[in-house]
Amino acid sequence: VSYGVYVYHIPLAFVISVYLFDPIWLQIPFDQFGLLSKLRWNAWIIKLPLFSLLTVGLASVSYRFMEKPILALKERWFPVSKIPAA
Repeated sequence: VSYGVYVYHIPLAFVISVYLFDPIWLQIPFDQFGLLSKLRWNAWIIKLPLFSLLTVGLASVSYRFMEKPILALKERWFPVSKIPAA
């Protein structure tokens, strides 16, 4: 999973930010929120946990459905004989 997080965090954050988060975020009327109007300039408070959860979720799915089956093929196609220890 850790490699998936490393691979997916930047592309996922870019795509979600540009095509989903920012278009919605820029249409919110923050002036009507009083003290919460400061969120307009601090989108990272929402983005950081959102992107973290999505990245770990995608990395977990990728591990389960891509990496694990490929590792199983490695063991099937290139078996390693186990030599007993002395």
